[in-house]
Amino acid sequence: MDKSPTLRLQMMLDAHADEAELADRTQALLNELRDLEPRLSVVPQSAPEQGAKDAGQAFSMGQIVMGLIASGGVVSTVIAGVQAWLLRNTGAEIEVEIDGDKIRLKGASDADRDRLIRAFVKRHNR
Repeated sequence: MDKSPTLRLQMMLDAHADEAELADRTQALLNELRDLEPRLSVVPQSAPEQGAKDAGQAFSMGQIVMGLIASGGVVSTVIAGVQAWLLRNTGAEIEVEIDGDKIRLKGASDADRDRLIRAFVKRHNR
């Protein structure tokens, strides 16, 4: 049986942000991802890292990890959700990683970023 791919989102904030703001903004992004259509099930994929409050938490200090089950279209849904969140949250940058393949998203998208995102999504939508 094939192992489901793991999607990891790593949030980076500007130098003025503290750990509490990072935790709050990570939780806000997680909440938005959970509200996307189709509904995403965001569950912890490993033991929490430093900064996580408990083992049932799906994020730790700026990081969200989720397993992708039946990933067709889910990757593009997550990327679109992250882009929309970034447009409303200045000073944030998010690195999206799927099984070691990474793309870094920051702020409003331009034509080059859109092409990179399309290529990244195409590689991971099965």
